[in-house]
Amino acid sequence: MERRFSGNAATKWFEVRNPIRVVFNLVFMLALKYAPPFQLKNHAYRIFLGMKIGKDVFIAPDVIFDPLFPELIEIGDGCLLGWGSRIFTHEFWLDRVIVKPVSLGNKVFLGGFSVVRPGVVLSDGVAIASNSFVNKSIREKGVYGGVPAKLIRREL
Repeated sequence: MERRFSGNAATKWFEVRNPIRVVFNLVFMLALKYAPPFQLKNHAYRIFLGMKIGKDVFIAPDVIFDPLFPELIEIGDGCLLGWGSRIFTHEFWLDRVIVKPVSLGNKVFLGGFSVVRPGVVLSDGVAIASNSFVNKSIREKGVYGGVPAKLIRREL
């Protein structure tokens, strides 16, 4: 979804998403932000935020999920999200907001402090190096890294 605004779109965020829902999402995410990885944490993200999280997913502390639209995030089985990684499903520009889902396939590794932009699909077996910026979908298995993320090697 893309919605245009006259003036600064970020100042009209409350027109894009109910503020009460955003506050709930933020408070809930802050409560779990530094919790160690465990299945109950994953279950809570599923139940309270509507995220789709597969089996055996490791969510390290300090991972940040999009607070406006967390329900647009899908994480496959066996994924590892490193410390401080971020997944965003919305992006404000001066005159518009863009909202797109993010999908991580099975056994995706998201290195610490890496960032995934809205609309990105990471296929099964993709590994993203720490401190990388993923701004487009990656369909081939391999190791990717950098700003923006590029193929480093095909084998894990």
